[in-house]
Amino acid sequence: IGVLDQERRAVAAGFGHRLPSLVDEMRRVGTATGLPGDDDVVAAIRGGRANQSIMAPVSLHDRYYEEDLPFAVTPLTVFADLVGVAVPMARALLTVGGGLLGRDLAATGLGAPELGIEGLDLEGVLQIVRGCA
Repeated sequence: IGVLDQERRAVAAGFGHRLPSLVDEMRRVGTATGLPGDDDVVAAIRGGRANQSIMAPVSLHDRYYEEDLPFAVTPLTVFADLVGVAVPMARALLTVGGGLLGRDLAATGLGAPELGIEGLDLEGVLQIVRGCA
């Protein structure tokens, strides 16, 4: 999770944005309090009161795999490609998750066509975001 968070932040930096770490974001919304250090993602998740009642998935056909991988991780890889940032953990999660679920998660998720950015370069995407396209 920590490595994926680093990749997320690197992709954002490719767009010129500096994002806080996942733990800092958790602190800001109140789901992680009183934890030392910004890099202890596991402690933040385990120690946050909001997360204490969430149980691990009981099967591979849980929304954490069926939804988060194709609809959160796939777009991360699309945006990473756009700004030339390597995201090996994100790609590994899609590969392993897809293998376990028996389908190509990147092909069934939010790819460039579904995001409406197929064939666009960075400036083209930024024009859309800024409302100039």
